[in-house]
Amino acid sequence: MTTSRSAIVGVSLASFFSGAIGLGYQVMWFRILADRWGSTNLTFVVVLLAFIGGLGLGALASGVLLRALYRWPRLTGNPLAAVGAIELGIALCACLTLVGNATALQVGGDFPYARDPRGIYTPVLALQVTTLVAATICVCAPSLLMGTTFPILCQAFRERGSFPSALYGWNTFGACSGVLLAELLLLPRVGHTRSLILLILANAILALAFFALARRAGTDSPPLTRRERRAARAEVSPPALSGDTNSPTVLLAGAVLAGLLAGALEGDMFRRVRFTGAISDAAMAFTSFWAIVAIFAASWTVRVLRPSPDRTRLAFLAAGVVHLVTWIELPQVRAWFNEGYVQAMRARAVSHPEVDLNQVVVYPFAGSLLLLLKFTGALVFPAYYLVSLHLPAICNALQTERRSLGLAYGLNTLAFCAGLLLFTWVVPSVSLFYSVKVLFLTLATGAALALTFRAGRPL
Repeated sequence: MTTSRSAIVGVSLASFFSGAIGLGYQVMWFRILADRWGSTNLTFVVVLLAFIGGLGLGALASGVLLRALYRWPRLTGNPLAAVGAIELGIALCACLTLVGNATALQVGGDFPYARDPRGIYTPVLALQVTTLVAATICVCAPSLLMGTTFPILCQAFRERGSFPSALYGWNTFGACSGVLLAELLLLPRVGHTRSLILLILANAILALAFFALARRAGTDSPPLTRRERRAARAEVSPPALSGDTNSPTVLLAGAVLAGLLAGALEGDMFRRVRFTGAISDAAMAFTSFWAIVAIFAASWTVRVLRPSPDRTRLAFLAAGVVHLVTWIELPQVRAWFNEGYVQAMRARAVSHPEVDLNQVVVYPFAGSLLLLLKFTGALVFPAYYLVSLHLPAICNALQTERRSLGLAYGLNTLAFCAGLLLFTWVVPSVSLFYSVKVLFLTLATGAALALTFRAGRPL
């Protein structure tokens, strides 16, 4: 397969649209499941864990899937064509959300709700369990296939050492755009179900684009013989895709630590946004949006400056300090945003003298999505940007050594799930008030651990 500049540009643009479609799915899953299940922390956790966990499992399984796809003669030796087939599979799996409504199955009878001691009707256990399983399958199945594409594409361009950070940057840039497109345009105009159908159609078109890129990249090469196809499948061996699987390395440990701290931060940040009064379904999407913006900015920072993992590990300490300062100044930050919104409302009310402004109660985050977007960015972006610098540097280092990124990327995303679950459910269930202090202790411990990592030395 040729790796010309035009091929890299085409793959980068396709990765942009892949990120936009993927995060568009996530926004729709947030809304659809909130509609079916309720807008709670548990809904946020289920969607995010199934989405990120699926990405991690997919990255770990990327070698197995690529070898399986290479059994098809038209796909053998052409990873771009394989990614096209995977994108088509993502579109098909996303259709599960359209039919995976547990309430439509009449689980628990015609009225599957029971009255609790407060007099409130809540779903019976059978409906809760069925909904949880259905939601996990609907989100995890397409996400697993999404997670395979990044390691496979990096494998296709493994002679380019900085390709992973560039590809990661394009993908996350698309993801940022996808959240805004879904939240500000598709949802208000089309609704979540029709928006999901549009995204599925866009995913199918993206699959065709990858097939076209594969066909163009293979025009300079003659068709593979049967022996060459067997050799291509043999090249996709577990060691080649997983790097050194016999002993843990410093780079893999850094990837796990980065994922754990990022997941802990995002879980805490979502809860913090809710504590400030932003009780809105959009708060879930906007928290994820700014986390992705931070990953995008971190990826391009690494792409331009090309720091070594030894340098980016220092960012963990800076992330802890910035997060602490943001938490301490949270009341003032919220007051500043509130005051700006109230002043804008008063300026608009000048033309209505019959309105007594002293009798008007303003709920800023309920009245302006743009204000909520800005406020969430002030809380989420700074610390998340710093904690996201380490993984792109690790990916570039692995690419330079001609190792696959599947293991590092997969462990990073699974560690993210562990951190998210720990600080959105486990620790707060023990003590909600002390969970913030536990988070700062975790950040400090992680930063201290990262300082002990040395490239070329035993872990």
